[in-house]
Amino acid sequence: MVRNRGIRVFSMVIILAILLSTGLLGVAASVAAPDVTGEWSITANTSRGSINIASQSGSEFSGTVSIDAGKTEALSNGYISGDTVTFTRTWPSGTLRQDFTGTLTVNSDGSASMSGTFSQNGSGSYKWSATKTTPMSLPSTPALTPSVSSGGLTPISGAVLNDQLSFKLNGETVVPVGDDGTPVLPISYNGTTYLPVRAMGYLLGLGIDWDGTTKTVLISSTTSAPGWYFTHWEYYKHPYDTADTGGIVGRFANGDTYTDYKEGKGEINNFINTTARQLSNGKIAYSGYAVTLWNDPPAYFSATDRPSITVNRTVESDWGISSFHIYLDEATINPGGASQGNIGFATPDGQRYVQTYQGTLQMEKALKGWVGAKKAIILYLNGHGFKYYYEWRE
Repeated sequence: MVRNRGIRVFSMVIILAILLSTGLLGVAASVAAPDVTGEWSITANTSRGSINIASQSGSEFSGTVSIDAGKTEALSNGYISGDTVTFTRTWPSGTLRQDFTGTLTVNSDGSASMSGTFSQNGSGSYKWSATKTTPMSLPSTPALTPSVSSGGLTPISGAVLNDQLSFKLNGETVVPVGDDGTPVLPISYNGTTYLPVRAMGYLLGLGIDWDGTTKTVLISSTTSAPGWYFTHWEYYKHPYDTADTGGIVGRFANGDTYTDYKEGKGEINNFINTTARQLSNGKIAYSGYAVTLWNDPPAYFSATDRPSITVNRTVESDWGISSFHIYLDEATINPGGASQGNIGFATPDGQRYVQTYQGTLQMEKALKGWVGAKKAIILYLNGHGFKYYYEWRE
């Protein structure tokens, strides 16, 4: 274990698995389903919102979900089995659904949390977590007894995944990531925050390995392998976003006016685009709506690697919704712009631009850099976008 400026760093490949498998409780599961009705705050792939569980009968529950979209969808098929909770979020059109599964944690003071993964239209695996905004009603249960997991390791109570922290390295905002480039959350316990040693290794350029035979984390301060190293990400907001402009007024040939609205909401890995055209009489003549989820690109790739990104994108209506695309370009280029040297990401059949799409987009060719060179993998989302910055190191 390494301690660095108050943050203890250790291998959570084993520790995190133990915490999640015990529901962060370390006690035997209750024999009756707790009352989960009421409001919960939820983070789904870093987008935030709320769940309102309106009714519950035994282990079954239902309600509504609202996450960063200005809309409310139905929560159905809610079910509790032991400490496992499942439910479905469905859109009115019926073309989009998200299936959630996770672990329910209920503490003795009535506070509660849920965390797990969700898929979209049966594809992908994305993280989510929720906390109860008011204390729960606890059922009468037998006395709880401490438990010990296999291998002689003792689970701990009170540890939580902390999504409220941000990190800076040498003044630049950075995001800790795992082997697959997916952001990882630190764990807070008893006043101390713990971060995976592998994530810290990527940030600091250290070599991290695991010896399963001796159960030893191996840390070397060796020279990094030549290649592109992820440094940080940035969100780019379209200059005509409705939140800032209030809409753009236009005029038809006959003199009538209309107002176009363009808005992007959400955060990294989970983004929603909405567009609309409102006539002078207040009627919405056209509208567009798209939800895009994706996995982060890798934290490192070499001069011979072609990184790929898995995308789950659903377009419910495409008026004003431009095609989605990803490309590697100069770090100074914003989404929508491109240099002649940009390298696109394409589907297996060669498409660079997609609308509704579930699958993988891979960089079309590899690229070698020079020491200090900076590039960015850019996601274009209807004028909005996300930039993943990389630096070539040797």
